[in-house]
Amino acid sequence: MSSQGEAKCDLSKDSLTILPKLGEPIYFSLRDIVKVTQENYRITLSLTSNETLVLADLGYQYEDFLRQLLKERNRMVLSDELIKEEAKKTFSDIQYESISGKRRGKGECELKIYGDKLVMIPKNQEPVKIYLNEVVKVEDKDFSISIAAKEITVKLLQLGERHDQIVNLLSEVINASSANIQQTLQELFPTINPSLIRSASRLLKEGRTAKKADIEKISPKIWEEMEKKLGRLGVKEEYDYLCAKAAKDLVSIGLKKDNGIEFIWFLIPIDKKVIALESATAEDDGKATYFFRTEKGRVDETLAEINDAMIKSNFKREPVYFPDEKISGTPYEIALKKIPELKRLRSLFIGRVIHTSTETWQKNVDKLLISVNP
Repeated sequence: MSSQGEAKCDLSKDSLTILPKLGEPIYFSLRDIVKVTQENYRITLSLTSNETLVLADLGYQYEDFLRQLLKERNRMVLSDELIKEEAKKTFSDIQYESISGKRRGKGECELKIYGDKLVMIPKNQEPVKIYLNEVVKVEDKDFSISIAAKEITVKLLQLGERHDQIVNLLSEVINASSANIQQTLQELFPTINPSLIRSASRLLKEGRTAKKADIEKISPKIWEEMEKKLGRLGVKEEYDYLCAKAAKDLVSIGLKKDNGIEFIWFLIPIDKKVIALESATAEDDGKATYFFRTEKGRVDETLAEINDAMIKSNFKREPVYFPDEKISGTPYEIALKKIPELKRLRSLFIGRVIHTSTETWQKNVDKLLISVNP
């Protein structure tokens, strides 16, 4: 069924309402917009309901309306993907080319540079995120900037006078990311050789965990001090209890300092069937241990999947363990659709054990592990 006619559009920060002349209003959330297409001064909206809405004859309001629509929709998309912080700088009308597997893209985008990632927002498409800890190489050549990451390569073109601005800001955030973890490690281990600190920081950048075996190749002292840090943040007892059941070389610890708050977390594989996760900060009161299943022979892969999911969801634990009814209708529901790594982590989740008394916690951990390995 189709209909057409004259109407007014009421665009808010999360919804669009079509108000037909002498007709029934049509309301939908900006989340319901799957795709925005613009051609010949007509805006076509593809909706999650499989309906198509065409807005035409907007006259002199066309450019302003389209700009505001895309701005509000993309703001909501980024929020749904759990990106809450403000970008350090936003650059509009950037020409780009991209390669991701067999897919190629080109066109115009808005570029947002954050402290830990870059976000490209192409016209008519979903935002593309590039995390700094996945960047392999950045090259400044022939007045263009190439960024090679784990799953995508992007080239920024025709930058004009903004070229130096973008190069300098990229250099600043990449250096700050590396310096942040180096400074955190140096503060923890003031007597350790700075070259060893730099080597360890490459494994631990942006909060990523590193295995005991890999850190001890650099310096056993660094691993010892990381374990002591767990004690200062109140989770060493739990860590020791889980480690007694673990393949010790695969035990992993991650560190991060954000806005002056130190954050530490660990991953512990148990019997190569279960991985325990716990995180802590000095301000964290409600501690709990989270458990995930791992398939036979995929311990390393599962450790990497948990790493990626936690980083890409800004270390949010609620979308992992909330029941479906508590997820429904929240931004977490959208995040699970938008972040495949987070959806995968939720599918691996077995359960969590809340910290009460030590004895009760240990008893509940053993009960959970027996249920997995009867």
